[in-house]
Amino acid sequence: MASSQKMVLFNLGFRPFFLMSGIFSMLFIVLWSLFYSHGWNFPSQMMTAMQWHSHEMIFGYAMGVVAGFLLTAVKNWTDIQTIHGLPLLVLVITWLLARISPFIGYEQALIVTFVLNCLFLIGLLIALTLPVLKAKQWKQVGIL
Repeated sequence: MASSQKMVLFNLGFRPFFLMSGIFSMLFIVLWSLFYSHGWNFPSQMMTAMQWHSHEMIFGYAMGVVAGFLLTAVKNWTDIQTIHGLPLLVLVITWLLARISPFIGYEQALIVTFVLNCLFLIGLLIALTLPVLKAKQWKQVGIL
């Protein structure tokens, strides 16, 4: 079996990010409801349920969907394959670790979450910029 067939989930950016964003939204809505309705604190005790919810709506769900859309759209616009295989897997894992890190009970959890979110966004920016520059599609630079 060819390498590309083994990792078919990671051949196009929308596949893992839309899947993970969908799973994330279902699980974390239930989790947030439990935290909010029972007044639970996060293990790091550095944010409230409302702050976590606000953060995850932007950096979790929305950025996951945006990443999936843009990785696929840039491929279609430029006719150049965006990251896939192992590099895409690394980007997805970075996004996923940033979603999980607030639940680790140590003081530096928010710093780790911040660093992981920044690494994800920088990785996404690089993954989108390279094909746009290679194809010299200057009209797409604004989206970056």
